[in-house]
Amino acid sequence: MGSIWARALPGYLYKWAVPYVLRPGWETRSRNSGGFNTVKGIGIHHDASSKGGSADAAFQWSCFNCPSKPVGNGSLGRDGVFQLWAAGASNTMGQGGPLWTQRGVIAQNDGNATMFAIEAGNSGTGEPWTSGQISTYPRLCMAVIDWANHETPGPPMAVGDIFSHWEYCMPSTPGRKIDPAGPSPWLPSPSKAPHYPDIWDMDKFRASVFALTPTPPQPQPPSGDWIMVPRNERILDTRDPKWGVPRFGGNTAHRIKVPYPGSTQAMVHLQAVNPAGDGFFVVGGVQKPNTAMCGFKGGAGVMGQSLCFTGVDPDGTFQVWCDVSGADLIIDLQGTG
Repeated sequence: MGSIWARALPGYLYKWAVPYVLRPGWETRSRNSGGFNTVKGIGIHHDASSKGGSADAAFQWSCFNCPSKPVGNGSLGRDGVFQLWAAGASNTMGQGGPLWTQRGVIAQNDGNATMFAIEAGNSGTGEPWTSGQISTYPRLCMAVIDWANHETPGPPMAVGDIFSHWEYCMPSTPGRKIDPAGPSPWLPSPSKAPHYPDIWDMDKFRASVFALTPTPPQPQPPSGDWIMVPRNERILDTRDPKWGVPRFGGNTAHRIKVPYPGSTQAMVHLQAVNPAGDGFFVVGGVQKPNTAMCGFKGGAGVMGQSLCFTGVDPDGTFQVWCDVSGADLIIDLQGTG
């Protein structure tokens, strides 16, 4: 069974300004092989849905109705919002490969176990891609690369490790797939693809992702304002005993450790999981803004999210308090100051 899961990805989606929603069950959903064996590449697609197809319909088909569920790790909707529905390996790459990547060879027909797969809402029969999708797709791919480079083993991945479905098929099953296709900024010149004018020129697409590659920040002069240092790492999951913090009961508080000595403030992303009922978390610190809330509704799955700024006490901790309805809590540290 694969052991690599994309449970830390939401923090990177936030970092790269990717609008997203988390579908219930996403953290444990996968194909029958479990998590990824390794992450060597990204596969991008269109889902061949009817024009105007909804995000809810895509989720229902990909995670419940399709015999080979889940289809992909998530889908970029026509509204430009990415819905993440599977943190483990998925079924969508199928037959194809081998491909050469920065992390070694993706063996023939091994894409499902080794590639993060992104579906996207488009018919593939001439439907123009929306402005939201055109804006988000490159940033979504960069967020996945960033996640893989920080959270999974292996040499750094690069934009050359992004492959269309049709590229994946070319070495061993040429012509089996054409996605992604359709009017977009990434269409090829007529001379490059005279017989398939709607299939994307992936060199153009990868160039648009490469253009997002961050440059080192410029040194900033000292001032009275705090400067956030990006962190992007998980610091709590009450469902996992290794963190030493139990599930929050009603009207209870726990101290959460920030693993960076000298920090006086922190930016944290909260996810409430499996709450007993409706309620909220309060995050408190020693400096303003010293209070923030993460509301949640009763039911299974990830039911509430919030980005919070808090002061950090001299002992390197901050307090989180839960109201009358208990819940599990995941905290991803986004930055410190």
